[in-house]
This record gives sequence, C-alpha cells and structure tokens, in this order.
Amino acid sequence: MATNTISRKRSVRTKRSRQSVSRRRGAAARRPRRTRGVAKKVALIAGGIVVVLIVAALAVFGAAEQKVKDCCLPGDQSAQVVFDQATANAQSIPMTGALGEELRRAAADYRSIGLIGVGGDGKAVSDEVFDMTPKLENGTVLKVAARAEEATTKNLELVAQKINDTSASEPGQAMFLGLERLQLNTRVPIYIVSSLLDTADPLDMRRLGWDVSPKRVVRDLKKSGELPDLSGADITFVVRPVAGGQEQLRQPQVEYREALWSALAKASGATKVRFEYVDGTGAASTVAAPVVPIPAPPSTPVPVNPEARTCTVDTSAYFAPDSARLLDPASTKTALRDCVQQIGPDSSVTVVGHTAGSDPNNTFALNLSLKRAKAISKLLESLGVPSGHIKAVGMGNRNQPYPDPYDARNRSVVVTITN
Repeated sequence: MATNTISRKRSVRTKRSRQSVSRRRGAAARRPRRTRGVAKKVALIAGGIVVVLIVAALAVFGAAEQKVKDCCLPGDQSAQVVFDQATANAQSIPMTGALGEELRRAAADYRSIGLIGVGGDGKAVSDEVFDMTPKLENGTVLKVAARAEEATTKNLELVAQKINDTSASEPGQAMFLGLERLQLNTRVPIYIVSSLLDTADPLDMRRLGWDVSPKRVVRDLKKSGELPDLSGADITFVVRPVAGGQEQLRQPQVEYREALWSALAKASGATKVRFEYVDGTGAASTVAAPVVPIPAPPSTPVPVNPEARTCTVDTSAYFAPDSARLLDPASTKTALRDCVQQIGPDSSVTVVGHTAGSDPNNTFALNLSLKRAKAISKLLESLGVPSGHIKAVGMGNRNQPYPDPYDARNRSVVVTITN
C-alpha cells in the first residue's frame, strides 16, 4: 500500500513537471514566432522603399539616356535649311547670324537639321538629316563644355561645306521652282540660303527686269497655281552676296528683291518672313550662272543713236515698278540732255512707250506704256522742246523692239527724232 502510494505521488510530480516544462517550451516557442513576423514586415517595407528608389533612379537615368540616344531620330529636326547649289555668281557664306545660332541650338538640344540642296533646274539634288549633337566618332556624346564646343564648331564647318562647296550641276538658279516642288516641314523654322536672283521660270528675274510689281507677280503665279505651300512657315532668307560676273545690286534693286520674295512667301502661307545679310567670301564654284542685268542709276545718260536719231529710256532704271512715277525726275532730266541736243527747231518727236509680255491686248500694259511716254514728254518740254512737236504713244506689248516678248529690254520709252 505504501509503495503504491509513493509511486502514484512520483507519477503525479513527474507529469506536472513535464507539463510545466511543456508550457515553458511553448511560451518560449511562441515568442520567437511573433518576433520573426515583425522582422518580415520591416524587411518587406524596407525592400519596397529600396525598389521604389531604384525604379525612380532608373527612370531619371533612363530619361537622360533616352534624350541622348533617341533625340535625333530621322524626322526629329529643329530646322530645315534649303540652299541653292554654288555657282560662280554667288559668294560662300559663314555659319553666323541667325542661321549659326539655330545650328548651335540644335547642337545644345542634341537635335538634327535638314539640309536640302536645289539645283539650277529646281530639282532637289541632295536631302539629308545632319545630326548636330556634339559627339565622338563612336557615338559618345560630349558633355564637357570645351570638348562639346569643339565638336559643335566642327559640325558648323561641315554644314558650311555642304552649303557652299557643292557646285551646281546645272548653270543657273531656280530656288522658287525648288520651293514649289519641295514638301517642307513648316512646323520648324526654315532657312533659305540663296542670292534670290533666279534665272528660271516661273520667277526669272531677267524677265521681270525689276519693273514688274510684286503684287502683279503674286497675282499671276496664284492664277496659274504656281505658288509653293508654305502654310504657317517661319522663314529666314539668308542672302548670298553676289560674285563673279553678277553685278552688285544697288539699293532700289535690293528693296525690290526683298519686296518680291516677301510677297511671294506670305502669299504662299508663311507667317513670318525676315532677311539676313552676311559677309561672304569668294565663290567656291566655277560654274557660271546667267547674269541678271542691273539697271543703270537714273543719273546715267540716256543712250543716243545718232544714225537712227533715237534715244532709249530704260524704264527699269527710271520708273518705279509697274508705275509711271519717276524715281528721280531731276536725274532723269539730266540724263535726257544729250538726247535733246539732237532735236532741232523743226524736228518732230515721237515718244513711244513699250512693255514686255506676250498679250498684245493687255490693257494695263497699254495704259502703263502711254503714261510713261507722257512722263518723258513732259521732261522734254521742260528742256525746251515745244509741246506741239511732241507726240506720245503707248504700244504696250505690241511692236516690241526685241523679238522675245519677255526680253527686259522691251521695257523702254523710245524717243524718235524726225526732221
């Protein structure tokens, strides 16, 4: 009995001891599980923050890299430069002024420009996208200011070579015809490099003879559907100085050229038009283009032909375009003195006005030629020729002195003296 009682007591103590140990172990085991859960949450949060920071950093660096790598894909142009091929009649120009600034902006923005060359027949002879991004030959973009400037300067020289050193395959200039044929990107600035002395239809400056008003030129080209599409364009004309056999323009011709091209550009849809004149150097090409004759100044004596007893007044030199207004009445009067000396007291004088054009029934030409003939008649009267001895006639486009109806020399007033 006593032995069994002792055994039972030992058994109870052992069981309680095991239960106590089990409880202690359970409590100890549960506490680490809670700690591990908190640690996992902290790790997840920290990991999320790190991921966000990495993604943000990649986005920043990726955007910068994308700007460098993909800025200059074909079509991503900051400007377009249209130039006529070099001839011996136009000087080479440096990449300065507005065009030079545009090229430097393209370099700073890692962008490209379009270069389009126009031949003497008005056809595009070259069309390329030139990347202005300053970089090494292996494509590494230069970010150090000094090295980037050196690369940009080299790019400017390469652009200048492309614009100046490509000799014309066809003698002459046809910038307007080229613009008519091209499809330009008018969403970017357009620079037109040319002397703007076209020698091809529909804007042959030789035929215009500085005597056809810009309004009439625009009207005629609009009527024939020959205006280019320059809708919304911002255009800068970079005017090449003339060279070789092309005579220098005087101020009236400079003003006429500006008025003509400005009117044409605006009629074609351009919203901004400006002209820039730069100092050029000698012509790089030996290909001679036809010369556009420049009228003599109003003080130049009127040519006298003693054998035919005629004096010829070049209306391009003495009259405003499409007008009977004398540019300088005093100088014109002085220029006529040699002619008056051929007129005797018994001479009869016929003053005949002529214009250039193919329509013999053009009433505007008839009226203009008559008004100019009358203007010269009045000057002859002021020089002592009796008004009763003078007859003014306007022929317009009829019976022109030169066979080609568009020959600029047909724009004249011929004074014929008969004894």
